Amino acid sequence: MKQISSRDNPVVKNAAGLKQGKHRRQQKAFLLEGERAVRELKACPERVLHYFVQEEMFQKYQDILQTLGEERVYLTSDKVIKTICDTEHPQGIAAVVSMPEGDLQKVLQIRGLWLILNGISDPGNMGTIIRTARALGAAGLIYTHASVDPYNPKAVRASMGGILTLPVLGPVSVADLACLKESGMKLLGTQVTQGVPYYQADLKGDLLVILGGEARGMDRELISWCNQIINIPMNAGVNSLNAASACAIILSEAYRQRNDGII
Repeated sequence: MKQISSRDNPVVKNAAGLKQGKHRRQQKAFLLEGERAVRELKACPERVLHYFVQEEMFQKYQDILQTLGEERVYLTSDKVIKTICDTEHPQGIAAVVSMPEGDLQKVLQIRGLWLILNGISDPGNMGTIIRTARALGAAGLIYTHASVDPYNPKAVRASMGGILTLPVLGPVSVADLACLKESGMKLLGTQVTQGVPYYQADLKGDLLVILGGEARGMDRELISWCNQIINIPMNAGVNSLNAASACAIILSEAYRQRNDGII
């Protein structure tokens, strides 16, 4: 176990840099902070690169830390924790976690219901979609270049640990998705008014459900690939739902269909 008191320590600077996308991509790692999220790491301790624990909080988090070798635990001051963390009032613990590796071939191996996020720009929506997908049995999630980084600190917090266990692949281009279209998996697109109500669609089997961005919707090329377009019926005068809400509605129906009507 090591002690760090300076915000200029290279380990601290690297961890704090993970709040920026370019550093996450360079280090292939992201920041996880807060007690609840960090406790989720018990399921995958091999992915933890470092823990940072405020000295006064060491006893509180000792059960978490004992799963790691001491060389990966840093005791820090309050000012160092605040430098590392993205939240205004940190809970005294944070971790640097490696990003999983994987490509689109993983979709063909795992199959099931996968989400494709095409232009989701709000990190809170991204994180909530990941949390919802994990809860309602999605096999995984793919995001295109036009979407926000799911390892953005706000997205990670909103995922409530889902980012650790749900397969998340990307960023990919729309052209990269052609291999999935050619694999025989069914593609369902979502539109505000076009298509059939979501509850009339067959949401069982190997399936790709595409959610477009909050402002522009799906790319036209993806629309042309779809086997079916679905929508969520709404009261007149309501323009649309946000992406996370739409995702929850569609996935809850998929869960019901895929589990013999149980929900």
